[in-house]
Amino acid sequence: MDLRFTVSLATIAAVALAQGCGSDEKAALDATDTNTADAAEVQDIALDYASDPGIGKPDQAGIELPTDPGYTDPGVTDQGKADDIAGDNGQEDAASQDTGPKPPECADPAPFDEDGPYGLTQYEKAADFTLPVLGGEWNFKDHWGCDSFIFVQYAKGYEYSEGLWTSNPKWLLDVSPKNVHYFFLSFESTAKSDVMAMRDSVEAALAKMSPEDAAHWKDHIHYVPVRAGDLEGWVGDVLRKQGMFAFSIDRFQRMRETGGLVNIAAINSSPQLYHLENEALQFNFEWDREQAMKAEDATVLTVFDKAATKGGDNKVDVEFPDAGTMAGFDSLDVDLFMDCKDYDTCPWDYIAALYLCDKDDPDKCGTEIARWITTYGRDGRWVTDISQVLAYLQDGGTRRLRFDSSSQGYTTTLKLRLVNRGKGMRPVAIQPLFSGNNAFNLDYNGKFQPFQFDSPEGVKKVEIFGWITGHGFGNDKANCAEFCNHTHHFKVNDGQEYVKEHPMAGTLNGCKDQVVDGVIPNQHGTWSLGRGGWCPGFDVKPFVADITQSLISGNPQTITYRALFQGKDYDPQPVSDPNGFGANIHLNTFLVFWE
Repeated sequence: MDLRFTVSLATIAAVALAQGCGSDEKAALDATDTNTADAAEVQDIALDYASDPGIGKPDQAGIELPTDPGYTDPGVTDQGKADDIAGDNGQEDAASQDTGPKPPECADPAPFDEDGPYGLTQYEKAADFTLPVLGGEWNFKDHWGCDSFIFVQYAKGYEYSEGLWTSNPKWLLDVSPKNVHYFFLSFESTAKSDVMAMRDSVEAALAKMSPEDAAHWKDHIHYVPVRAGDLEGWVGDVLRKQGMFAFSIDRFQRMRETGGLVNIAAINSSPQLYHLENEALQFNFEWDREQAMKAEDATVLTVFDKAATKGGDNKVDVEFPDAGTMAGFDSLDVDLFMDCKDYDTCPWDYIAALYLCDKDDPDKCGTEIARWITTYGRDGRWVTDISQVLAYLQDGGTRRLRFDSSSQGYTTTLKLRLVNRGKGMRPVAIQPLFSGNNAFNLDYNGKFQPFQFDSPEGVKKVEIFGWITGHGFGNDKANCAEFCNHTHHFKVNDGQEYVKEHPMAGTLNGCKDQVVDGVIPNQHGTWSLGRGGWCPGFDVKPFVADITQSLISGNPQTITYRALFQGKDYDPQPVSDPNGFGANIHLNTFLVFWE
């Protein structure tokens, strides 16, 4: 989907260190310099770069994004996240202003896992530990319950680490969730002076905050004056094994690798502490999602359990409950976890999809029932509501499913969750509507003729349901269809029009802003950029439109479909030096009837 380009050691280190390699912390760090060939190319987009990086966060100020007339581009700063540039220049006193989100409610703290088993790698449980910190000691178990914990390590001579260590901590504290503790450590023999210098930088940032915020962060930021490799206990063991520049403990007490803390999508990018906010936001999202799932009485069917999946021929037979039991469910979620154990097998943002095979011909598996976009080299888990698909499954019994991860390889766990959420109705019939994988140009709309259907008596609701994503860039001036706001119009009986649009397409942080909704953060690619109907490392949310009020008495009913750009059929204007892919719309929609 994206072109490749060679990046600096900073980006390469982000990729290499996220994997954690070597049995000695210094050996693992040295691997950054010697094992970079496979990681030296990552994806970028064919955008024009501004000549003047301007001011503000250094990796948010040097890129000129394509903008569609008719909507306002948020510009080069995060929406809703003030840089406090004036304050940093001494022109504004921010001490009276609160910054960042308030701590989330935590009425039910998580109990500390006393029994383990514990481990030192991704998703393994963290054991209790005590760290020496400036001013005394700090114990993990004593502070457990509602927070996550992020560790940053300094290593002299490594561009990535030095850039991270010298970045502005105030930008992190301005935007970070408050239920997180940050720890600063050093691999050097000068560890004490290193962390004291960081403390001075943080203290200067706190002086510009409100007394309330400053007091909060003083209690949540810790400086370890002992060389990281000499630490006793769990933290020292992790660093000796993996040699990471940053890692975390999430709200489930699990060790988590930290992704690349560089915005690869922007010129003049450099490692920045403030990207750590994304990790903490992800941990809060995961916690809330898990609590919501626990609160439901779901019937869970396992499709894949840590199975090696690559390509499109991953098939499995699944035994659904009988028809009587299926009639008691009004909702269906698909729960997908894609574990990227080897970066070389899963570096790209490709389409992944789940297909339902025909009941009468199980070898025919072309009915798409869920869609995702894979991450740039990170793990990802998504729980997606595809309740409308129940109409295909209401008879129960054995059904075959096929999972397609494109050309990438993962260790995949996929489950289906059958739930009754008290909707008072359930989907009982479904039929294909408009579909295709077609070039987006002046010929596009001519491929779709009006669709007629009969609406059965007694239905409570009729919906349009499905997936619409735009792909391709760099061949035309509008950067369609990945980075332009293409709109999709469904008109029912010459009446109301139901529209799917993509105003975030082409914005710098359109996908980054959705970390709070489940986008996997700090991927090793241009993940932050807003796309036309999707984000790297995210499930593609189905488009759903309730068209019940537009139905007429009697039959047939008629639906028309067309896709537009700036209100017109799309006429791509070529660029003089095309270096991307042609605009394409991946469309798959259905009509769903509820009773």
